[in-house]
Amino acid sequence: MATLLRADPTFYPSPRLAAQAPPETLAYAVVVNPSKGPDGLAVVDADRSSQTYGRVLMSSTPSPIREPRAS
Repeated sequence: MATLLRADPTFYPSPRLAAQAPPETLAYAVVVNPSKGPDGLAVVDADRSSQTYGRVLMSSTPSPIREPRAS
């Protein structure tokens, strides 16, 4: 029996539809360790109305992630 393939509903079929969508509230960033330690993944708050906007909420890296300096 053939399997019916369906588009992933979490992706937008066009850039125009993606631009019309509500803004994301979380961002996922790769954390690259230039030394011998493991790389990881960080979750960053992307909700502009949040008090923790721009901060790392969770990280899979064993070492602390330095927050960017305020300019």
